[in-house]
Amino acid sequence: GGTLTPSSNGSYNLGSSTAKWNYVYAQYLNTSNDATIGGNLTLSGGVGSNLMPSTTTSYNLGDNTSRWNNIYGRYGNYVNSTSVTSVNVTNSTKAATTQGLKSINNGATDTGYGLYGSAESTSASHNYGVFGTAQNSTVQNYGIYGKATGPNSTNSTNHGILAQASGSGSTTGGATNYGASATSSGNGASSTYKNRNFGIYAEASGNYAENYGIRATVSGSNSTNYAGFFTGNVKIDGNLTVTGTYPSSDERLKKNVQQLDGALDKVLKLRGVSYYWKNQDELKAMPNTMEDDSTLYYHFDDQKQIGVIAQEVETILPELVITDPKGYKAVDYSKLTPVLIEAMKEQQAIIEGQQQQLEAFKTDKANLQNKVDSQQQQIDELRHLVEQLMNK
Repeated sequence: GGTLTPSSNGSYNLGSSTAKWNYVYAQYLNTSNDATIGGNLTLSGGVGSNLMPSTTTSYNLGDNTSRWNNIYGRYGNYVNSTSVTSVNVTNSTKAATTQGLKSINNGATDTGYGLYGSAESTSASHNYGVFGTAQNSTVQNYGIYGKATGPNSTNSTNHGILAQASGSGSTTGGATNYGASATSSGNGASSTYKNRNFGIYAEASGNYAENYGIRATVSGSNSTNYAGFFTGNVKIDGNLTVTGTYPSSDERLKKNVQQLDGALDKVLKLRGVSYYWKNQDELKAMPNTMEDDSTLYYHFDDQKQIGVIAQEVETILPELVITDPKGYKAVDYSKLTPVLIEAMKEQQAIIEGQQQQLEAFKTDKANLQNKVDSQQQQIDELRHLVEQLMNK
């Protein structure tokens, strides 16, 4: 009915490796040494305190061959500190879809995070709230894949990935904040088989909808606002609809400014044509063209077009034509405007010169007419005198 204790402070065994107790029922189990359990460990209650290693040494929860099936946690937050150095979850099954790390939150009433990452080190060179990598030579890889679906509701707004960045500058310099920053790099195998690197690849599709691959808005007072900012050439495979364009043209940015000469003669040599774009099959059949060049870069409509031929323009106004790395040529139609302006001025000068000649001709004609009228008057007077003399 009391306590069963050894007679001294020495270590004693309760049973042996060959003579084991079948069941030991106890309200509490308190041991300061190792405990080895050959079967399952079932807790009818809970863990009363933190489950910690005995020292600061790093320990594994399972290993590469003996993995825990599911680990359920109340919080999905992992803070990088001395107590947790990393979380490494590996999934090597052959299922159609595998998750290296899967976190589900379905009980939040305000804001729920399936996966929430935070990095706040003041001594690190870079902090990444979430960092994802994916690599395989035979499949498509996604470092981070986000998907959001919502109910059929007029107020449903879903974000596959929502990125925000904020930071205030100081008196010595302003902060640079990127809501989303993406880089893409990779070298091709050869000049024939080149890589295609997309910093951001966006696709939108849906029936009875307005689909935007990328949509950007910007606002701010006392600020310079650009919904999009690009350094380098921009290629658009399709129509561009804008409410206005303002190419840079400040005099302070230019040098060696010269007046265009012979613009009218050049315009007269240009040829305006109507045409149709080749379809996809015709583009693919073009010689010296890779299989997917046309399908990736050129998606022309089948409507009748009007314009000029780049090769013809290049022989007259080479400044208006560019050639891409694949040898295809394009015309900057906006640069035709100053040429047309000067051509119209030259034509107007010709018209005004002809008008002056015409006015001079009219003046000469009037003077000649006055002379003819004067001579006619003199003839009439002589005729009258002759008639008078004949009547005497």
